[in-house]
Amino acid sequence: MPAGSVTQTRRTRLESVPPRATDERGVVIVWLVILLVVLLGVTALALDVGYWRLTQTREQRAADAAALAGAVTFPGDATQANAAALAIAGSNGYSVAAVTPVSAGASCPLGAGPTSVCTGAGTQPFQYKVTVTQTVHNMFGGIFGIGSTTVHASGTAEYLKPLSMGSPSNQFGNDPDATSWPIAAASPQYPNFWANIAGGNSVKENGDAYAADYCDIPTDGCSGIGSGANLDYKANGYYYAVDFSGDATVNLQAFDPAFVDVGDFCTNNSTNNLLAASNLPAVPDYPQGNNPADWQKRYLPVGNQGNQQDPGYQYCTGDQLFGSGPPPTTTYTVLKAKIPGDPGTAQPVCSVTYPGFSGDLAAALGTGFTVPGAPGPLATYFRQWVNLCPVTGQTGDEYFIEVSTDRPSAGHNRFSLRATAGSGPAPPVEIAGNAYMGIYANVGGGQTSQFYLARVPTAAAGHTLVLNFYDIGDASSTGSLQVVPPPDSNVGANFANCQWTGNSSTGALGYAANTPSAPWGPLSPIPNCEIDGVNGGGGTIWNAQWSTVTVPIPNNYTCNDSDPQGCWLKINYLFAGGVNDTTSWNAYLLGDPVRLVQ
Repeated sequence: MPAGSVTQTRRTRLESVPPRATDERGVVIVWLVILLVVLLGVTALALDVGYWRLTQTREQRAADAAALAGAVTFPGDATQANAAALAIAGSNGYSVAAVTPVSAGASCPLGAGPTSVCTGAGTQPFQYKVTVTQTVHNMFGGIFGIGSTTVHASGTAEYLKPLSMGSPSNQFGNDPDATSWPIAAASPQYPNFWANIAGGNSVKENGDAYAADYCDIPTDGCSGIGSGANLDYKANGYYYAVDFSGDATVNLQAFDPAFVDVGDFCTNNSTNNLLAASNLPAVPDYPQGNNPADWQKRYLPVGNQGNQQDPGYQYCTGDQLFGSGPPPTTTYTVLKAKIPGDPGTAQPVCSVTYPGFSGDLAAALGTGFTVPGAPGPLATYFRQWVNLCPVTGQTGDEYFIEVSTDRPSAGHNRFSLRATAGSGPAPPVEIAGNAYMGIYANVGGGQTSQFYLARVPTAAAGHTLVLNFYDIGDASSTGSLQVVPPPDSNVGANFANCQWTGNSSTGALGYAANTPSAPWGPLSPIPNCEIDGVNGGGGTIWNAQWSTVTVPIPNNYTCNDSDPQGCWLKINYLFAGGVNDTTSWNAYLLGDPVRLVQ
């Protein structure tokens, strides 16, 4: 084949490949640029979101810390609560203008500013919510028109104040003026106990664990024998919380506020001469006027101390002098609480002091005698209600009545407290022991006396209630004590899994009443939360000893928190014979009283 024809054929094949219409290599660059912009935007947004998250984490810590700081004083002092919360938030780097403390579930409206004040509902627990707000300037969000973002974090804390003890009403202890006599059983006006306080040099063994500072035998909670040996001694005596569940102005009062030596059983003797006092023809300065029928029953001694229906018991507070020591001088101080349940920060409102008296009552009352240093003649306050001072409160407010005695004295003063608004209905005020109390039980034989023990609110669910009883069961017979759930709770008739620092496991109820192990023995189960075999010749098992009962509160526990008389545990006190017993109790929940709830 000619060479020229071959060359022609190759040219033809090359010319058959079509030329490119356009150059497509630039499209890839465009898509790459678009993808890079998107990726950079997503990355930038992720960086902003990450910074938002970091900011919110910091805010959450600040909000939680501020809520915990504010919850302690809210609503007793909402202004102080707000100030504390704002200060903590500020110390964490957040300006005060960025924090709004509010009440969780409060019953009153709130303002919009950082100093909003709300007194809450006046029931336990107290919840306090803090919201921290910060505007964050976005690093890359401006690309999408988002120059800044507001980040929020909230913390809510609750404060479970010390448990109230002894009374859900406006009265702590007996009110014999409001009781017909004789009575068949305990009543709200006559709950079969008086408040008790000992003189500072009284013997702890006699039942007052907190105000008596002398130990004379190996006694639980003592560092030895002698004056000043009581490790449980409280120089300020007892505090009674006065809680307002509504707005009111009331007079705080005490019944038989002064120590007057009549003896545990108020029998007539040559020292007190009660029988002659009840038969006086005239009593100067008597508050009820010239009314012999009234002082005849008010001053009447007990004729038969074995019969708790004896009419002399109606007004028998049972003030008892020990040895030849001076009778106690008792001081009542009213304070306004700043932190609920904390009398240490409360401010004094008023104070009145009653020096003690031991001697011939017929001679003193019949002549209008005034004990030196007393606020008036003996007849004006012996076995009478007297005013301490008026106070005004709103829902959630709290006062304290501090009751204390002088250090050198020796004796037990028994009294009652109440808040009254005159002759009308009982005011919306509750008076109760603040975490601990001393009482003198005056219980008839074979009679179940049911005392209000402690108020345990719904917030206690999942906690363990600890109850400590000192020197229980000074009685002429064997008895029992049973802790009973609130009737408005969902627990039922009995608590389950209660334990007691009691005795070894023998006997029908799972322990032996005569094994001297309390309070050092291990916790032992007690069915139905009942301690049996109290006293009954137990000797040192009960005398001058602490006994502890632990009550697991169910995780699903509920009660009527909105009712001041709701959530109250009771204790059944049942003895075959009569009881004239001074004893001290305390109650608390295991765990921190201030906690975050959300």
